[in-house]
Amino acid sequence: MGEPNETDIDAYVEHICGALRPKLVGPGAIEGDVVFVGDSWGSLAAYTVAQRLREQVNFSPDHMVISGNASPTIASEHAGLGSFSDTPIAELSDADLEEFLKSSGVDEVGLAKSHSGSNGDKSASAEGSAIMEAMVAALRADCQLYEDFRRDPSSEPLLCNALVLRGTQDAVVKAPEMTGWADEFCGDVRRAPRAHAPHAMRTFGSPSARGRQRPRTRAHCAHTHACARVATPCWHSYRRKSPSSRCPTQATTSTSSSPIM
Repeated sequence: MGEPNETDIDAYVEHICGALRPKLVGPGAIEGDVVFVGDSWGSLAAYTVAQRLREQVNFSPDHMVISGNASPTIASEHAGLGSFSDTPIAELSDADLEEFLKSSGVDEVGLAKSHSGSNGDKSASAEGSAIMEAMVAALRADCQLYEDFRRDPSSEPLLCNALVLRGTQDAVVKAPEMTGWADEFCGDVRRAPRAHAPHAMRTFGSPSARGRQRPRTRAHCAHTHACARVATPCWHSYRRKSPSSRCPTQATTSTSSSPIM
C-alpha cells in the first residue's frame, strides 16, 4: 500500500507493457498459453495493454478474461465510477468512494479479518477503517484512469478468445453495458454469470471443469495495480457469441448467443 498510485493512463499502460515484453517475446519469452485477466478497471487495462503490445511487438494473448466492466465503447463515455455515478471523480468525496466500495461488496470488518485474522469486532473495525482509507486512495487513482480512458476508433478486434464474466448481484455494472465486449475479439467470446456475486469478486473460478482438472496456464492479470499468474478458469458454463464482421475470415465462428446475466 506504500506504492504510489499512477493516474496517467499512458504511463500506466507503458509500465505494464515494459514489464511484460521480455516475458512474451524474444529469448526470455515464457512457454505455454498466455491469458490476460482483467477485473473492473483492470478489464480496460488488460484490453489496452493487449492493443499496445500488438502495435509494439505484434503480440496477442491466447485468451482474455474480462470481468465486471462495461465495454470499451461504453466506458469511453463514462465518468470515473461508470454508470454508478455521472459525477466526475474530482468532484466526489472520499465518503462517496467509500459508499461505492460498500455497494461493490466490500466490508470493512471482513477486510480486517481477512488481512490479519482479527477476531474482535472492535479491533477489526478499526483496522478495516485504515484499510478502507488506503483502498479509497487507490480507487480514486484507478477511477481517474477509467475516466481518462478513450477507445481508439481505429482499434481492430484482438486476435484471441475471451471469457466475459459478470456477477448476478453486480450493482455497479449493468448487463447490457458488457455486451459490446463481443465485438472486441476475433475468436470465441463466451459469457458466464457469476451466481450471487457482487461487483467485487475475490476469485475467477475453479481450475476444474465438470470434474476434469485442467492444467495451470501462465497468465498476466491486470486487476487495478496487480500482475499475477492465475489458473485457467472453468469452461462449462460459457456462452458463445459470433465474432465481429471486422475480424479476418479465418476467425473462429460461433452461432449461439445469450445475454450476460
